[in-house]
Amino acid sequence: MCKQLIHLVSFVLVLCLATNLAYADPLNQDTGPDGIVSVEAEHFDANVEVGGHTWEETGPVDGFTGELGMHAPNPTHGGHGNTGYAETSERLEYEINFVKTGTHYVWILAWGADGTDDSCHVGLDGVETPLSDRMTGWSGAYEWNSDRMDMPEPSQIEITSSGPHTLNIWVREDGLIIDKIVLTTNPDFTLSGAEEGPPESNRGPIMNAYSPTPTEGEIYLDTWANLSWLAGATAASHDVYFGENFDNVNDGTGDTFQGNQAEAFLVVGFPGFAYPEGLVPGTTYYWRVDEIEADGTKHAGSIWSFTIPPKKAYEPVPFDGVPFIDLNPSLSWTAGFGTKLHTVYFGDNFEDVNSGTVGIPLGTNSYNPGTLEANTVYYWRVDEFDSITTYKGDVWSFKTAKAGGGLRGDYYQGTNFQNLALNRIDPQVNFNWGDPGTPDPSVGNDNFSVRWTGELEVPFTETYTFYTNSDDGARLWVDGQELINDWTDQGIDENYDTINLVAGNIYNLVMEYNDSSGPAIAELRWSSPSVPKELIPQAALSPPVRAGNQYPANGATDVTMTPVLTWRQGEYASSHEVYFGTDEDAVINATTASPEYKGSHELGSESLVPGELLSDSTYYWRIDEVNDANPESPWKGNVLSFTTGDFLIVDDFESYNDLESDDLESNRIFMTWLDGFDNPTVNGSVVGYATAPFAEQGIVRTGSQSMPYFYDNNMKYSEAELTLSPGQDWTRLGVTVLSLSFLGNAGNSVEPMYVKINGKKVLYNGDASDITLPRWNLWNTDLASVGVNLQNITSLIIGFGNDTNPTAGGSGTVYFDDIRLHQAIPAVAAPSEEIWIEAEDADTITAPMEIYTDMADASGGKYIGTTDDVGNSSGAPPSPDGTASYTFTVEGGTYMLSCRIIIPNGDSFWFRIQGATTQTTNHSSGWVRWSDPPNSDSWYWDDVFSAEDDGETVLFTMDPGTYTLEVGYREDGALMDTILISKVE
Repeated sequence: MCKQLIHLVSFVLVLCLATNLAYADPLNQDTGPDGIVSVEAEHFDANVEVGGHTWEETGPVDGFTGELGMHAPNPTHGGHGNTGYAETSERLEYEINFVKTGTHYVWILAWGADGTDDSCHVGLDGVETPLSDRMTGWSGAYEWNSDRMDMPEPSQIEITSSGPHTLNIWVREDGLIIDKIVLTTNPDFTLSGAEEGPPESNRGPIMNAYSPTPTEGEIYLDTWANLSWLAGATAASHDVYFGENFDNVNDGTGDTFQGNQAEAFLVVGFPGFAYPEGLVPGTTYYWRVDEIEADGTKHAGSIWSFTIPPKKAYEPVPFDGVPFIDLNPSLSWTAGFGTKLHTVYFGDNFEDVNSGTVGIPLGTNSYNPGTLEANTVYYWRVDEFDSITTYKGDVWSFKTAKAGGGLRGDYYQGTNFQNLALNRIDPQVNFNWGDPGTPDPSVGNDNFSVRWTGELEVPFTETYTFYTNSDDGARLWVDGQELINDWTDQGIDENYDTINLVAGNIYNLVMEYNDSSGPAIAELRWSSPSVPKELIPQAALSPPVRAGNQYPANGATDVTMTPVLTWRQGEYASSHEVYFGTDEDAVINATTASPEYKGSHELGSESLVPGELLSDSTYYWRIDEVNDANPESPWKGNVLSFTTGDFLIVDDFESYNDLESDDLESNRIFMTWLDGFDNPTVNGSVVGYATAPFAEQGIVRTGSQSMPYFYDNNMKYSEAELTLSPGQDWTRLGVTVLSLSFLGNAGNSVEPMYVKINGKKVLYNGDASDITLPRWNLWNTDLASVGVNLQNITSLIIGFGNDTNPTAGGSGTVYFDDIRLHQAIPAVAAPSEEIWIEAEDADTITAPMEIYTDMADASGGKYIGTTDDVGNSSGAPPSPDGTASYTFTVEGGTYMLSCRIIIPNGDSFWFRIQGATTQTTNHSSGWVRWSDPPNSDSWYWDDVFSAEDDGETVLFTMDPGTYTLEVGYREDGALMDTILISKVE
């Protein structure tokens, strides 16, 4: 969806002809660990005219953090290009007194009509800097950004010397409005959405000690040091702390206090001074200076540090223990302190390398061992000689990449996997197909989708971050866990999330991608504490040769006592060896001679029925894929587990699909649950939806599907029947209770609800009005009271109304899930506080938001939204036009919002509860931007999350009382059916 600002904004424009506000002092950089410089855009030191044009003040406008912003209005320039702009473009100047050196990252809060059309250049001291030009990415809302057009690095400048410098911002394309600028030395510091960001830096004298020598984080090549700093403006003396322990220096404990002194320097590591024995190689030292005024006022200093490198070689490349290394590697390391000569020992035997005495002498800190064998562990050691002593190095290792590797790529015409055109093995997900571009002529330019599936091996047991970088949408699953879901039509965008993984395990990996138009880019990277951010190497990836998509999922609980275990066959398998048991170690180590071995299954038989299991017990299973013609066979699977409940399943509604009726695999829900479709004058029941998906996939109790049941009892009754063939024994494994979960609708007519078991009618034993409650309710029936042969149940009917004397009754919709047989009556948990709201029942609703009645599958037959031609309301806060409001009362606590929605094409909403507080970053007016919920042409449920907080679910904290919920459309086309406000336990 094109995201353009369509409401009119009243600009207050002030002509600035080479205006210099002539602030008496520059902005002062914060001395803390983030090295923050923060300034409102209108607080410039100079606005330099070029060619009769300047930046112009504008405001106040919704979204600003200050009173004004700076606008680039010059439409005649259009664009200034990517070189030479320092001479041809109007610019803003900000004088800054830097106390830190090194890389500083640039963040700008701004608004642009289109992320590809409005941009700026950032530089230093009037010079064009190569890593801070062409900043872009603002689109239709005020938001923080550090991106650069077509460049992977975030915007950054290098400060080579402390003291005063001038930050420059040049116009690149007209239309941009800049609100605030932040610089930071911390690469992990982030800003998002329209949060206010750090407070503006002060102008005036610096009160803290600053500009340390050695500089912060410096690798210091000596065993003594003259520590020095620039004193704060009002300092009369200095309290100095120094030591090897950060906490002690921070707290001023131990022997770290070196005294109060008048001089702005301190000698350490020299006879007659602190640390007279000298500083120790391989040690990091910390120090702090508090500035003391004449009256005793203290200005606490930041913690600074420097490191004296060790005498031994360190920081090997590749890292110690890393697999997947190229067969022609270049080995390198950081030389030990004072090293003059290196000696390298290399081989595939640890003991030989560890005890070696004859190595290869080198004058540089790198070594090329030549071409190596695949899939082999190699060891290496570097001894360092400093002209007097040889320092034996640690033994490091790496493992070379195996042959092959990669992911299976299935390429489709259409952006939602409509028509398979091509499948192949891709070594990595690292593609830039251009604009226009195509993976293959059979796929076509634009309007295509790709699904990569395979296996992932990780080198270390730790937390991994996975990154997708794509234009347009991307989704990612690792080990069955969804990490990324950004299925939108967009410019290039990086998303990431983390997961804990264990070395030695093999994990399923699925990445999906689509391209609608424009550039087609898809990339997949990872990082961890031991792995730098990089494209996932080919050797870490394998086609899906092992069994996948196992059910029940690993770690599943509350599984039926008669489960059917299923899996997807591996890419090269010709058969499956199945292992099952109650002892995890036994299943891990089992062979075909072990009792845990359950036989070989042919292709097409990807299931195991382990029989009747004990309740509340944990079981383990493993699938090995076998192909005797392949030398890499068998492919041993991971051991999975599940824990049983105390029940058998009659129907959990998970097996139904939407396939055409002539397909042998077709299993439509209304072909199993027979309703009144063929006899509507007598039987008013309808099961399932008229169009796919036929089962309900949003309103579910467990799993991913439930059964929607529509009843109409106007001079008729409603019944839907499940025929059980062969008959089922409802006494086995000691089951005594039939349980059935149902969810009603506030608009339902109250009608008697019943089941018939082998024709014997049992009325609902709760309040008949429960079918009007839009929450899951549990109906338990004692089977012993039914009075039928429980060992041969052939029919189960769910009905509404009077089946023997139909009357002029009403209609409604009820959802059913989890029809089970339990050994004992399951406990009915007290429901948490829930407020269910039909979207159409708004207290107020303003155009272009309106109520619609054209979707039968909407709850109550009505919903709200806008058509896709009324434009957007992307500014923060939203326009008062196109909002709906609802009054509700809560007991008090923390709550979340969930909504049943349809999002046709990147559409979204605004939410606000006045008087509530949230843990997320919202606009100052309290509005939450619920941007980019997944696209869908059918109803589904999703929790309201904050676009400003990487999709974090918003939690609203409220005292007991009555509140007003406001919903505003943000992008036209978004539809809403039902709202649930639920208390978070």
